Amino acid sequence: ANYQSAVLSPFTWILLMVPLPTGTVVIAACRLLVGGVGMYAFLRRIGLGGWASAVGGIAYLLSPVTIVWLEHPLANVSPWLPWMLLAADRAVEGGLGRLGALAVVTALTLLGGHPHLALYVTTLAAGYAVAAAIAQPRPLPRIAGVVGALGLGGCIAALQILPFLEYATASRTMAMRSGYALNPFVAPVGVLMTGLVPNAFGHPGDANYAGPLNYLEQLDYAGVSVLLLAIVGLAMAGRSWRPWFFAGVVVAGCLAIYGAPGVHHLISALPLVRSASLVRLAFLVVAAVAILAAFGVDALVRPCDRVARARITTVSSVAVLAVAVVVIGFIEWQHAFLARNTLSEPVREASLACVVIAVATAAVMRLRVRHGLPGRLAALALGAIVASELFLFARGFHPLIDPALVFPSTPELARLQQDRGIHRVVAAGGGLLPNSALVYGLQDPRWYDGIGIKPYGELLDAAFLWGDSFHAALRFESPLFDLLNVRYVLGPPGLTLPRDRFTPIDGMTASLYRNERAMPRTFLVDHHRVESGNAARRLLRDGGIDYRREVLLETAPAVVDRPDAAPAPSMIGEASIRRYESERVDIETEAPGRRLLVLSDTWFAGWRATVDGVEAPILRANVAFRAVPVAAGRHLVRFEYRPASVRTGAWLSGLALAATALLLLSGLVRRVRPDARRA
Repeated sequence: ANYQSAVLSPFTWILLMVPLPTGTVVIAACRLLVGGVGMYAFLRRIGLGGWASAVGGIAYLLSPVTIVWLEHPLANVSPWLPWMLLAADRAVEGGLGRLGALAVVTALTLLGGHPHLALYVTTLAAGYAVAAAIAQPRPLPRIAGVVGALGLGGCIAALQILPFLEYATASRTMAMRSGYALNPFVAPVGVLMTGLVPNAFGHPGDANYAGPLNYLEQLDYAGVSVLLLAIVGLAMAGRSWRPWFFAGVVVAGCLAIYGAPGVHHLISALPLVRSASLVRLAFLVVAAVAILAAFGVDALVRPCDRVARARITTVSSVAVLAVAVVVIGFIEWQHAFLARNTLSEPVREASLACVVIAVATAAVMRLRVRHGLPGRLAALALGAIVASELFLFARGFHPLIDPALVFPSTPELARLQQDRGIHRVVAAGGGLLPNSALVYGLQDPRWYDGIGIKPYGELLDAAFLWGDSFHAALRFESPLFDLLNVRYVLGPPGLTLPRDRFTPIDGMTASLYRNERAMPRTFLVDHHRVESGNAARRLLRDGGIDYRREVLLETAPAVVDRPDAAPAPSMIGEASIRRYESERVDIETEAPGRRLLVLSDTWFAGWRATVDGVEAPILRANVAFRAVPVAAGRHLVRFEYRPASVRTGAWLSGLALAATALLLLSGLVRRVRPDARRA
């Protein structure tokens, strides 16, 4: 599901070309290298030396926020962050080719498959470009060019953006989050400690994590050595605007991440950011710290006078002392918490390592400025400390596991896979989490982490218990289990379900039941009622209608499309699925009179229906499903997913690609002509 959201990202194409598990390793390496090389190129672009740029590239390549999210779609976006800065810096100078390059990198960022992080990265690049333009003559035309390039990049990505926006307007999760008075996705202030000691609240790999947030979300660790170098870089910045810009990014990002009053209210008032995870601004904060660290290494490598040497010594010493004080203070402050969660010893060891790394970093700085250690040796030593610290953190975080162990085969799952019919499966007790059933070729009526639309989510509320990320199966007595085509329920050993509805399947270690009342995925009805909203959901929840003969419609059908009442249930007719695919469903119907064909798949904009090749209306049925009127006799009903957002996006992307190609070609021609004249 993660990669489906980023199908147009070049990183995802690797998975289509390289088989698993090799593809997993290749895609991870490409993500890391693209980010690290991009950071090196950007730092060289803004005038930093090779050694300083290399340290900055390593700091970003192995940055923990990149490492911990490595198999998530966020990692499709983060590698482009330094390339966005590089392209924005070049675009400010003007030139059609440079503007075209910025458009291309913007499109790659937006196609990464994670809209919130793409928005953050694009905003960072735009802010950097504005600051760079203000530092040069005639800033307004430069800013206008950058804005145009960013917009052109957005148009290139329209093929993915427009369908996403269409979904977002119908998303249940987006609707819920938009209703928040304040963005709730912030971190407690105590999590700041992870900026120095990443495992201050334990580690999932050690089965002792007790932090207030998901481990991935709470991590804003850039590396203690990187942080110390960043402090030195800012102390030596002088009047150079770039270090101060990135220092502002760090401050603003931290204020937003930790919900500072005023800043939190301002952000919550922004429509596009109100529902975004502010904690993930850590990507920008850590990147900015890595850039400042490169400035610090550059200041150390270059020759410096007595005043500069004294400043570096003082700043580094004070920083090390501050690190030690904060670490010791945290251990004392959280003594009871650490003892209660058996974290005292691990956190003390991690804190000691933090102080040792800080002391080692400061010692190399002192050797350079006080004892004449050659600049290259100092940079090499600092790079080694940075790489070692970050590599040790990353080591073992993503072990390569045999896919057969990640998604193991069990007798229960094998039994479910033997039933080739179109039906749904629900697991109780935390097993077979939503979306994971897809791996086994099974269908689950639920979703994970917000990919469902609002009407369908509200319908599921009547049969399941909504948690933070998915619906838990608890209310097995609900008649909605039947309507949802739930034929099997899988649960832990000892699960007991009503025997009048569920038949146990013997010979299994876990509990496996067959729902004898499950409705087929598609069927004909001869009655309808117009109901919507809460009234319709109550009727469905409480069994107020006979699903087998009646359907609830949001709007009344045309008179000619209204079903005829059958003399008996056996004379309603039959409907059978002949072809079932993600974007196409063929159903054959046969009935002695007019009927309504119900398909218990989600109603959504973009679906089209035809009856014997003639377009037919799709009515919203039973709150969230589809219904099509069919006449008497035998007919073929075809559902096809043909959203206008995809067609419009494809045209817009094609035109934008053509315009970008012209920009790049024009830039190339202008570069070749001066070279020809000089020749």
